[in-house]
Amino acid sequence: MSTLLKVFLMVFVSARKDYATHSASLEDLWRLARDKDVRVRREVAKNSNIADRYMLAYLARDRDKDVRWFVALHKNTPPKSLALLARDPCRIVRAAVAMNPNTPIEYLKLLAGDEDGGIRWIVTHKLDMTA
Repeated sequence: MSTLLKVFLMVFVSARKDYATHSASLEDLWRLARDKDVRVRREVAKNSNIADRYMLAYLARDRDKDVRWFVALHKNTPPKSLALLARDPCRIVRAAVAMNPNTPIEYLKLLAGDEDGGIRWIVTHKLDMTA
């Protein structure tokens, strides 16, 4: 691949990522949420302005752990998606669910029995703060 083509692709991907985090319409965000480039999907998932729970539920099933991590931390992620992510095979995703201030108590109780000691620690301290 030529250097010029590599530069063009970098600029093109960067422009799509910027669009995903700033001024995209809901229709365009849906298109970007389905983008084959994981970097673009990550930018959509971390867009704090997304209020579309269906989009976040869709992204919660992404094959990329970083996309799921951003969704697990997102303030608008619906409870059903947090329940799915609380059972994620990746511990950083489960930890993000434990840290999300909107995670329902029943999912925190599930995570309190997690195999990962760090996740149990997060949950224990979070539950202590709410008691």
